[in-house]
Amino acid sequence: TVLKPTVTVGGITSPAAYSGLAPCCSGLYQINFAVPAAVVPGDAVSVSVTIGGRTSNVVKLAVK
Repeated sequence: TVLKPTVTVGGITSPAAYSGLAPCCSGLYQINFAVPAAVVPGDAVSVSVTIGGRTSNVVKLAVK
């Protein structure tokens, strides 16, 4: 992508390692990121993406 997204996991920001078209699927974008070590593990950790000043809906991710 032209703009670099940031991912917020459990309130902690993580830069995206990759954002762009997925190699498997036409028209599908993917974002690769690392979960910060400081994130408190849980079954429903909040995750959102910010790009171009806009923030996505929050989704839940299990972190162990």
